[in-house]
Amino acid sequence: MADESVTPKEEKDPIVEGSLSWPMAIAALLLVLSTIWAAYDEFVVRRPWKRYQAAFVPAYEDHLNKVLGRQREKVAQIEADAEYKQLKDAYVAVAKQVAPQRAQLNERLKLVTAQMEVITETLKEARSYTTATIYKIETASSQSGKEQLQTHLAAYHKGPFKVLLPGVDGKPSAKDYDYQQLLDGFDQVRTERSDLRQKLGELVQQEAAKKKAMDAYVAQRLDGPMPAKVEVQIAGLASFKYDITSHQIHVEEAGLVDRCEVCHLAIRSPAAVTADEIREVSGDISETMAKAFTSHPSIELPEGDLLKIHSVDKFGCTPCHGGSGRALCSVEIRRDRDDGCADFTADIRFRRCLEFLQHHRGDFRRRIGGLPHFHTHAPVLAFQDLERNQHDLLASRRIEIDRHE
Repeated sequence: MADESVTPKEEKDPIVEGSLSWPMAIAALLLVLSTIWAAYDEFVVRRPWKRYQAAFVPAYEDHLNKVLGRQREKVAQIEADAEYKQLKDAYVAVAKQVAPQRAQLNERLKLVTAQMEVITETLKEARSYTTATIYKIETASSQSGKEQLQTHLAAYHKGPFKVLLPGVDGKPSAKDYDYQQLLDGFDQVRTERSDLRQKLGELVQQEAAKKKAMDAYVAQRLDGPMPAKVEVQIAGLASFKYDITSHQIHVEEAGLVDRCEVCHLAIRSPAAVTADEIREVSGDISETMAKAFTSHPSIELPEGDLLKIHSVDKFGCTPCHGGSGRALCSVEIRRDRDDGCADFTADIRFRRCLEFLQHHRGDFRRRIGGLPHFHTHAPVLAFQDLERNQHDLLASRRIEIDRHE
């Protein structure tokens, strides 16, 4: 039987016989979608603080305008009191009494200052020339050269130095001085200017004392910030910085970086802010976001207000509230993770921390050094356990710092 030749099957070339358009189109589409998702994740999902800052400014401004109107009404009611009117009458009386003297002293001070400026210019040039000539005398190589320079300097000091002194009527008058008279004239106007400023200061203090009594009367009876403070806050919103570094707290000596105020922007607001008030002026803000825009509660201690004796700029937030001070990619309260916010409702831990800080006045680095370790890693404990752990951790932290020092 004759051998039959086997014809091999020809494989189809996918490029020649088929098309890769659909696979490439699908791959390109997936690449575009993944790029969009990555950009969304980077700029939106992982940066919730941008949404918070964008929503905060208009809501806080509306709240402050509402507070400003309320505080102005309160101030008006206080100023209607008879006692306040007596203080105001006393202030007006003193102001009227010192006004003529202030005007007279200011006019004289203006004239003396102008005369001093003119004398100073002439004296400056004369002193420079005198200093240069004295140097030449001291470095002259021959005795005759020194004597010649000394004679020249003595003749120069005789003047005359012409000075156009401003007059009371506004017209300058020419006056000739020798060098010593120029020095004496300068000392005279300088002394007179100093005396005039002192007398003006005494008059201003008399007036300021009465004004201070008025302001103190209002401040003691006013519940909340003064309207002027609220106005400053409203004006400051025009230059609000939508970033991180302008709002973060960096305590270099303690190695602490807290970015809590990047989102919790009203923590140090002079006007108290509650979540309900924020949602009232801006209904489209979520409850979670409104809670983040609340102010720190006012806690009066024997030594004064908490945030004044326990400055946020010096102590940060996390030593008392826990959480990760650097975290900005999550708004969830997760004290067991390094990417979560602090639990600001941990009232037990917070108040025990206050008591602890009250009774321990050691070095700042040592005081703050042990607390982050406790608040970041330890759970909320009973009062007794919490106090014992604070003492133990602080002591160990002090030992560690002492060894490094």
